[in-house]
Amino acid sequence: MSGLAEYVAVLERLASNMPGLLHPAVERAADRVRDEATENLSGRVLQQRSGDLLETLEVVTISGSSGAGIEATAGSPTVRYAAIHEHGGTIQAAGDGYLHFLGRYGWARVRQVTIPARAYLRPAMEAGAAELPGALHDEFVALMKEGR
Repeated sequence: MSGLAEYVAVLERLASNMPGLLHPAVERAADRVRDEATENLSGRVLQQRSGDLLETLEVVTISGSSGAGIEATAGSPTVRYAAIHEHGGTIQAAGDGYLHFLGRYGWARVRQVTIPARAYLRPAMEAGAAELPGALHDEFVALMKEGR
């Protein structure tokens, strides 16, 4: 590009093509989120037992007039333990009762149990966010080369 008119033309092309640039870049970042979360739920962070939590994983792209983004969720009414693994916390028995579960040394009977955070979605979202600048760069470069 040699002149101001060429720069203005390129900027106008970029502005008019922004939705078209943004969508593929966000899709690429969403794919990274999906891949990372799947790895995290398959042994990297949490050991996979039944696969029920992994089956509830949803990663979707959202786009609108104000931009685009990624939403990742896991868990369902039948897979209620998703949040406690992601954020950690204490589970208390109802009333004067006890929690009963099979532990490392046999059956345990306790009034409460503390579960440490074992984040599987947040690191995946961070990986997707790290992917986004490169994906946007690639889309901008393609636009410049194509002259669209």
